[in-house]
This record gives sequence, structure tokens and C-alpha cells, in this order.
Amino acid sequence: MTFDFRAEVELQDALRIGRVVEVVGRSVRVQVDENKNSAYASFRGELIKGVAVGTFVRILKGPMEIVGRVEGEFMTETKRGTKLPDDSDGLNRFLTLAVIGKFGRDGSFFGGVNELPLISNVAYLLAPRQVDRLFAFVGSDEVSMPIGTFAEDQSQTLLVSSDRLLASHVGIFGNTGSGKSNTLAFLLASVAKKYGRSRGFRRNASFLVLDFNGEYLSRPELERYPISADSRVKRDIDLGNANSDFPRVPLPLSAMLDAELWAVLLEATPKTQLPLIRRAFKNRRIDSALQELGGLQRLVVQTLLDMTREYNSSIERNSPVAFLESLQTVFETSDSALEDAIESLRSFLILNTTTQTFYAVPPGVGRIFADQSEFEVWIEGIADIPILDPSELSSVKLVMLRIILQFHIEVARGYANREFLSPLLKRLETRIDDLDAVIEFAAPTPGPPITVVAMDKLSADMQRVIGVLVARFAFDSHLKSRRSNPNLYLAIVVDEAHHVLTRESSNESEQWRDYRLSVFESIVKEGRKFGAFLLVSSQRPSDISPTVLSQLHNYFIHRLVNVKDIEAIERLVPYLDKVSFEQIPLLPPGEAVVTGSIVERPVVVAVRRLKFRFRPMSETLKPTSHW
Repeated sequence: MTFDFRAEVELQDALRIGRVVEVVGRSVRVQVDENKNSAYASFRGELIKGVAVGTFVRILKGPMEIVGRVEGEFMTETKRGTKLPDDSDGLNRFLTLAVIGKFGRDGSFFGGVNELPLISNVAYLLAPRQVDRLFAFVGSDEVSMPIGTFAEDQSQTLLVSSDRLLASHVGIFGNTGSGKSNTLAFLLASVAKKYGRSRGFRRNASFLVLDFNGEYLSRPELERYPISADSRVKRDIDLGNANSDFPRVPLPLSAMLDAELWAVLLEATPKTQLPLIRRAFKNRRIDSALQELGGLQRLVVQTLLDMTREYNSSIERNSPVAFLESLQTVFETSDSALEDAIESLRSFLILNTTTQTFYAVPPGVGRIFADQSEFEVWIEGIADIPILDPSELSSVKLVMLRIILQFHIEVARGYANREFLSPLLKRLETRIDDLDAVIEFAAPTPGPPITVVAMDKLSADMQRVIGVLVARFAFDSHLKSRRSNPNLYLAIVVDEAHHVLTRESSNESEQWRDYRLSVFESIVKEGRKFGAFLLVSSQRPSDISPTVLSQLHNYFIHRLVNVKDIEAIERLVPYLDKVSFEQIPLLPPGEAVVTGSIVERPVVVAVRRLKFRFRPMSETLKPTSHW
């Protein structure tokens, strides 16, 4: 095809808009030619949209084509006394541009500011072929993922690199009803649809979705399957739902005796209560008692004898009774044998405060002192309680049993300071049932690549606890597994992330808050080099830890109207230009500003809407449609 030089000259003349008159940093001022102030330009009968706020322009600097975006415009009057052409109105129009990148020699667009124009460089509208390249963000050797259509040109589809998106930390932010849940579900559903049948995907990929509102649970009775309907791709763990196939979330067996973890969960003090937990997990006598047949009964007998034979300041009249009552809370039973044992100790075991010795007065036997062999026989009879079988306990209750045994062993030997340790036991009894209902320590079992952990039936405090535990041990397990398979991929998806990533919380200890944040901050700071990534979604970015927010690589920003949220985005998102930033409070539902490493420049996109059956359960109710 012969190059039409004349047509090219006419096109460039039609596209020309003016000259650069000022350059300050990446801000450029262009004076518009007087004959280019109309809304449209004409080229051989075709209309070309004129320059306006939001328009992209190119500035020629020798052979280089620098690209800028119009952020504003203004007009000035020509000074008095200046001789003007007959057709001039005496007004000068100026544009304010922000440089966003350049076109390479092959015509490809490259974002970033590594070249700035010079004074008097000529500015042009983009040629049609350049407009197409400005909307192309995927290389010829990259796998693409469609996100939606550009708001500025709905004929164009935003395609992003699947690898650059998935191998990045992502933030999705927006007020309730702005479309952020659809965006999150769309990204996951796109991955599930494209790679769900791939063996490599099922073997190497893991998406863990922390769902605080139950939006992503499948509801077959409603024919709703958020993300995917394929059970080979997605599994639901519905915590607190006894009718669910998976009512508990599995944690690795190694976590069961993690003293630091339990110290955080029980808010143990570092100098007195944490050491007790460590000793409980390392006590070989307790190990044997829990593993050997009849071992627990023997340990109970020995502890009761230690309490009653050698009096010390830690022991009170009620100490042996309190010991058995603690065991009763572990085994959750009102069995008559255990009740009878507690009643026998309460009724027939006496402490002589003068001589500081115990003796018993069982019916029909008479007084027997603790140092007599008959006393040991009596204690053995009391502790012969068949229901004390640790093999019947859950893994969580076994932890509780260990700590209780260690506490009472130390009381019996005079090592324990009851004043400092008793609060730990009270917190243990208060929280263990909630934990036991939703977690279990078990060997890992293979499952689908996408796992939704729904926590909508849990209290707010328990939601935070479970969310942090699941994220931490998923990351730890991933690091260990990558030693043998470096191709493993992990994405931890946190919907309503302000639940676990907020720095402001008045109803938790400082120790727990620091632990909670450190888990996610470690993932966002260290995860990339280990193939682990964080995807967070929230309606309150101002509540999110600044460390997490600043480490994100890509952002989908839906409508935000709260001043603090907008300021947080402005302060911590490095890629936003002025025009994109000012659009945030005005975005309609479903549209988002997309910015970061997956696009060469910020763009406003109408994210594709999922089919109804695959959408999350987060639609706004239309009351009158049911009246």
C-alpha cells in the first residue's frame, strides 16, 4: 500500500492543537491555536473530537512522542494595544496537562515520566491508531483477562495481564452499593472459569477467601453459586453451621502446641502466664498421661496426693475440688462418677489450718491422714472416673486440658502464683468453647483450589480471631510446601478487610492488635517472593493499616464519598492523576478507577457484571418488588 504523504500532512494539521508554553515538573501548559477552539475538528469529511478535559494529547519532542492528559483549561484576554487579526476575539485558551508516558518507536505506549517536553514543542490530538494503543495494556506474549469496558470509550475493552494481576497485592475499595463485591467475585470467577479444568491450577493454586458476611457461600436452594458452581473448584467452610459439610476450619497439627499463638488468643501476660503455657506444652508427664491407657487417671491421683500431702501457700481448702471441677469443664459432663468424686472431696476432705495438714473423714472409716496408705487408697477410689478419656476430646479441648493440668500440678508443688495465673484459667474457660466450635487441628487434606471461609454466624471478636488464624497458618503452610514445589501459588482474599486490618479497636488488647496486624503486614511485605499475595476489599480504606495499603500493587477504586477515605487514597495510592482522583466521589455503581502495575495509566472502567447465579449475595433489596 502506497503511503499517502499529502493525507498524512492534512491529518497532522487537523490534529494539531497548539504549542507548549510552560513546563513545571510533570505539569505542562499548552496554548491552543485560535482555530482549534471548536468541539470537533474535520478531516476529509470525518469529525474528530476536539480537545477537552480528560482528552489525551501527544507532544512532539524531536522524534519522541510524549503523551499527556488534559486536567484543566482556562482563558486569558490579550493585552490592550496588541494588534489582532480581524477574525480574532482577543481570547487565549490554555490547557493544563499531566505527562503520563510516551509512545515507543514501535508505537507501543509506555507509562511513566522519563521525558518532559520543551517550550514551543507542538501538541496534537491522538491519531486513531494511537488511541487504540493507548488502551492496550497487554503484551503480545502475555495471557490477558478482560475486566470491562472503558468509561471514556465504551467500544474498547480493558484487557490486563493475568500474570501481572494475579502475582500482585490488590486492593478493591468502594462504598456499600458501589460494586466492589461484584468486582471481587468477577476476578475470582474469571480465574475459576478459565483455569478450573486445568490440573496444574488445581495442583498448584490456592485461593483462600475470608468471607465475614457469608456473601460468597453457595446457596443451592436459591440456585446461587457465587464465583463457581463446580465443587472441584470451590469449597465452602460454613463456620458455626452444624449442618454444613465443613463446620470447622482445619489448622495444621503443628499449631496445636504453638505457645505464642495460645498466648495471644488467651491474652497471656509474657512474664507469668506465657511461661505456664510453654511448660504445659513441654511437660512429658502430661504427654504420657494423654497417650497411655489410664494415664490421665494416674496423673489426677498423683496431683491430688501432691496437693494434700505437702501443704504450701498455693493450696487452699478448696484446691482439690477446684481441680476436679476444672476437669469437669473440659469433659463437659455431669457424669455421676465425677459429680460423686467432687462431692466426696467437698464433704469429707478437711484442712487443719493449725497444723496445715489434710485429712479425710469418709463415712464408716473414721479419720485418715494424708500420710497414711488408706488415704491414698481413698483418693484412688475417688479418681477412678471412666469418663476421663482424653481420646474422646477434640484437639482444642486437649489444649485446654494440658493447660489446666499444668496449672494444678504447679499449685500442688507450690510453684504457682494463683493471683497471677487464675485470670488465665478464667479466660481459657470462657473462650475455648467458641474456638472448639469452629476450628480443629488436623493433618492437611487436599481440596479444591478456591476455599471460602464464611464467618457470618460468628461474633465480631471471633471473626477477627478466626480470620487471623486462618491467614497466618495458610501462609506458614504455603512457605513450607514451597520448599518441595516452588510453583505453588497462594492468594489470601479478605472481603470487608476493615474487620481484621484496622488499627483502631477499643475492645481488644494491644498485644492482640499488634499480632493481628503483623500477620497481614508480613504477608504483604514478604509474600511476593514466596508466591503469596493479598487481595483486600473494604468500604473504609482509611481504616486499613497504612502499611498494607501502601504495599498494594494494583487498585480498583469504586465510588468513595467519605473525606477520610478519599484522603487515604490520595495519600497512599501513588498512581492516581488529578482527573482520576476527582472522579472517585462521582463514579456510578459498577464503575471503578483501575490503577497500578497492570495498566500504564489510571483508567475508569465499567467492570463486567456477573450472571445472576454467580453474583455474591450482596444485592441491594428492592422492597416494593416484594410488596
